Amino acid sequence: MAAAVAAGRLGIPLLDPTTVDTAVAALAEAQWGAFQAATPLKRRKSWKKAVPWWTPELSALKVRFRRARKKRRRSAQHEEEFQRERLAFNRAMRTAKRRSWRKFCSGEKQPFGRVYKVLKGRGSNPISTIRGPDGVLISDPEQSVATLLDNFFPDKAAEVSEDATVAAAQESVERQASQFENWCRLSLPDDDDGPFTTFELRREIFQRGGYKAPGPDMIIGRVLKECIDEVEPHLASVTNACRDLGYFPRGWKVEDGVACAKPGKKDYTLMKAYRLLALLCAASKILEGMITSRVSWRAERGSWFHEHAYGFRPDRNKDGAVEELVTRAERAIHRGRVLVAVFFDVDGAFNQSWHPAVLTALQEKGCPPGLFCLISSFLRERQCNLNVNGFSASKLLRRGFLQEGSCSAHLLERTEQQGGGVFGGGR
Repeated sequence: MAAAVAAGRLGIPLLDPTTVDTAVAALAEAQWGAFQAATPLKRRKSWKKAVPWWTPELSALKVRFRRARKKRRRSAQHEEEFQRERLAFNRAMRTAKRRSWRKFCSGEKQPFGRVYKVLKGRGSNPISTIRGPDGVLISDPEQSVATLLDNFFPDKAAEVSEDATVAAAQESVERQASQFENWCRLSLPDDDDGPFTTFELRREIFQRGGYKAPGPDMIIGRVLKECIDEVEPHLASVTNACRDLGYFPRGWKVEDGVACAKPGKKDYTLMKAYRLLALLCAASKILEGMITSRVSWRAERGSWFHEHAYGFRPDRNKDGAVEELVTRAERAIHRGRVLVAVFFDVDGAFNQSWHPAVLTALQEKGCPPGLFCLISSFLRERQCNLNVNGFSASKLLRRGFLQEGSCSAHLLERTEQQGGGVFGGGR
């Protein structure tokens, strides 16, 4: 930190987006350097590899076997117990190996795939090749990754509709959002919505898990917790500069995408068999969390959402929704009536989200200018980097999409649904 301050990259007035981006980069470099110096890499022994046939039952038998072996060393009276535990452990281990190999050999369809997995010594990423939109397998790995990324963030979600009426409505919503943002930027800094406090900053840092997967900056939450006293002044300066400027730092809008296979799918060559998770910078989550907390407070105070909406709201959870459903069902049974429950899921709700509709909904709900500009900058021109088996692809997300894994995604998506405009309230 001291070196960054001496070099003029930290501890300087943050008056424009350029200086904010410089401070963000310097803060990440200082934390990463301190983390590397304090925690050197621990080299794992080459012979210590995980095996696919190991089970919790084997772990328990191994503990009992070692305990009996120690007893036998201290006294010959425990020889019988030692022989019994050793026999049980060895027998269970042989059975587990046999079952694992049988499952492996019967489940593998490609004969060369078996040899590859055995020689590699560990399970590989299930994403090898996928089918394109035409249903044909893609042989080029780089093209497979690019196609998978395009499927997660389809370009059609940001396209203008061919229908004249819908296109006119889209243009009207975009113009309304743009005009309101221009008006809001004339009101910056927003005095009605005060600066972020150290209490908000520390609350966001300490309420998050310390060992979540890191984003592009490779900083985990535990690092922020351990060096909170050194990081807090600089992080508070950056976040409040972002609030005053209505600007979300460019470096915090880059995410590492991870394609996770959905369990229980029959065909993993289909793109719908995978789910994308966004790994974000730790400091980015802190600022995003403070924004979400303020918007959530206004949403609850202003009754933005339907009274029966339970998901991702303070003091409400799925248990309350289930209890409400059970109560209604019991009441219907008691009165001799029929209760009809409809369960549905919006396909690609986050990927199909449209930023102008989100911003217009925020305007209609009375979002203050400072938060509105900050959210608009947060949504604009995000970048996703997807890496699979050493092959990577990047995409700039211009007008659509909300990141699954982002703490504000559910709140903004629900705000868009509850909006009163042409594109709100209809999904």
